[in-house]
Amino acid sequence: MIGAQYEFMPTMLLGPEYNCSSVMPQGQAWADKYGVKQIPFGVYSLVFGIITEILYIPCMIGLGRDLRSSCIKIMFWLALLDMVAIMANCVLFGVLLLEGAVFCSNPVMTVGVGIAGYGMWCTASACCLVLALNRLFEMLNLSRYFSVSSQVPTNMQLLFQSTRTNIYIGICSAYGLFMVLFTRTLQSMFFSPFIQGHNTDEYVNWPHAVHNMVVALCSCLLYMALCAVLMLKSVWL
Repeated sequence: MIGAQYEFMPTMLLGPEYNCSSVMPQGQAWADKYGVKQIPFGVYSLVFGIITEILYIPCMIGLGRDLRSSCIKIMFWLALLDMVAIMANCVLFGVLLLEGAVFCSNPVMTVGVGIAGYGMWCTASACCLVLALNRLFEMLNLSRYFSVSSQVPTNMQLLFQSTRTNIYIGICSAYGLFMVLFTRTLQSMFFSPFIQGHNTDEYVNWPHAVHNMVVALCSCLLYMALCAVLMLKSVWL
């Protein structure tokens, strides 16, 4: 039953639910007929995204100076994901707002923005949980799950610590890629491409909804655990 909820995205986009030509040819005519140019919001989104990307550059330089720490390495990867997400969700999305675009007026760009935004969100939120676990394990003196024993030579410690952290980051990245390539049938950044003859209920994205609920629940539990450990340590110390 769960497997039936997934379909390879490139194949999915070739289906009748995304066939704009069944109504009229793809292109500007769709935006002229159904789109609304959002100039103030579009300018705000575009400018905010560009400024944020520029501000991220010194942050990336600072983080990149010490990638030996598993915590810093995860934060550096999160920053990269965030920069890609901002490019999609602010800069390119601002362009779409200025154009008054709808799905069928520019399917390639719309799908690209949706893929980047959705994929980066799934990957980054999973990495945030890994980062929270990293901090929790550090406070519980369980950092060996992100590093290696102090009895191992220093150069080997750095090698294995880097490798282990890379594995965690790789798992999160693979998860985000899976959510993009094999996701709920008939979904887009806007959930519905608004093609005549199709109900919006067809475009509900259950994996996305489940992901959001799981991330919210796990985040709360992890932060509660972090607070509990900090309180206990403050009492004992």
